[in-house]
Amino acid sequence: MFQHGQVVYRGDNERDELEIWVDAYDIFCEKYDSGKEDLWTGHSYKPYFYHYDAVSDRLESYAGEEITPEEFKELSKTNIIEEIEAEGYTVGKIIHWGNDIVTINYHYIMPQDEDEPSETYVYKNVIWDNRVGDYWRKDERGVTSWENAGEWGSYGIPRYDAIG
Repeated sequence: MFQHGQVVYRGDNERDELEIWVDAYDIFCEKYDSGKEDLWTGHSYKPYFYHYDAVSDRLESYAGEEITPEEFKELSKTNIIEEIEAEGYTVGKIIHWGNDIVTINYHYIMPQDEDEPSETYVYKNVIWDNRVGDYWRKDERGVTSWENAGEWGSYGIPRYDAIG
């Protein structure tokens, strides 16, 4: 299991990439109707992808951009989005990173007790490696389908100024 702040060097490709593993409390979100602030819980570990930029002499994250389900289908030549939605999940942001890895965020709402004034949203994701046309580090991570192809939690696009 990777740890918070762990840096993994991936010199096994032409990009000499680094993964920086970040932990967060972002798997579950209780949304309250009573005006209370939403409560985020559930620990996750996620990789963010960096590379060394010799011109600026610094580590830089790969930029990401949000793409549509149609763009992902065309890019990946898969029906993963349709499969996720067919199971009753709601697909959220799909982020295409500059190193050609894609994160598909999805969630569902846990059934609630009729006495509880909140809804609990459970966030998951799929990590797709478009460079190889398959799930990211599939063999290393024991991935068998989209259902276990993520690192849980929700992904956002990191701001450049947050890493400097």
